[in-house]
Amino acid sequence: QQTQPGQHAASQPAKTRFAPGKGLRQLWTLSQRMFRLTLSDPIAFFVALLVMPLVGILQGSASEAFEFTGNPVILANAAQAAETLTSNYLPAVSAQIFGFGMSILAFLVGAFGGSQELLKERSVYLRERMVNLQLLPYLGSKFLVFGLFALAQVALYLLILSLQVELPENGVLFKGFLELLITLWLTVMVGVATGLFISAVSSNSTMAVYLVLVVVFFQYIFGGAIHNLRDKPIEFQSYIAATRWATLAMGTTVDIIEQAESTIVCGNEFELDTSNVAINPATGTLDPNSLALRETDTPACTNRAVPADELFLPYGRTETNLLRFWGLQVALGALFALGALVLVKRLDSV
Repeated sequence: QQTQPGQHAASQPAKTRFAPGKGLRQLWTLSQRMFRLTLSDPIAFFVALLVMPLVGILQGSASEAFEFTGNPVILANAAQAAETLTSNYLPAVSAQIFGFGMSILAFLVGAFGGSQELLKERSVYLRERMVNLQLLPYLGSKFLVFGLFALAQVALYLLILSLQVELPENGVLFKGFLELLITLWLTVMVGVATGLFISAVSSNSTMAVYLVLVVVFFQYIFGGAIHNLRDKPIEFQSYIAATRWATLAMGTTVDIIEQAESTIVCGNEFELDTSNVAINPATGTLDPNSLALRETDTPACTNRAVPADELFLPYGRTETNLLRFWGLQVALGALFALGALVLVKRLDSV
């Protein structure tokens, strides 16, 4: 039986020549439609919008004021500050864990947001693809709307967090707030790209949720802040972890290397134990083997700088370092976006 012309046209996507003007019009139309659908459920919209700010309240309430930036008084003169402290001061460790927590949150929000997007629209996509829907405007509209949404979330999160935790006043390129905003926004967008990739590869919503969990655990394990992977054979796996580059970028903004130099280690003082001092009868001099040190109950703290190459991650201090970390975030997001594009394209043959 021969295929009728109408049947063939209905079963295959329309072959259209690349037209930038048409693509931009589709991008605008699809973005407007997605934005209207997002606002159609105001309660769900505001709950999603407030996820990061609410976590910011919780994170701030459980943190000390200078947990991220380090205490400026101690950083100014760690050796002098050591004379008055009675416990260890490890600012680089605190800053690294704090920044890593921020990066995990940003990635998680983006990944969960994108992981259901293509699944719930699959039937609509296939129908419109048969007519004249172009792939780039379709996926581009997702990134555009998610990007604006993420910008609002990250800004609110940082504003809320700044009420309880000190944020850096200045970074290496811009104001500290702006650098953190860019870093976290890029991390959310890498999460969105990963989520869209998961949505494209998943056959149902449950599968997508479990894949997101696997990816988030990967970000946790290979982010490099909890487990020291530096110079180990498996370190290369962390190169595709968005949390690694986000933590490095934020560590550059708050200058973790300077914080590491202000590390203060405390312990009890030692004194000379003379209770068993002996004289060598042959020489009539003090026997050095009879001398010993005895630990006292008096605490003593000293400034012991931690070298940069002993930190868990290779932090930087310059504009070049920060731009490189941002660039790697962009490259990582582009990689997953391209993967999503290829997987969605394969639906044409379904």
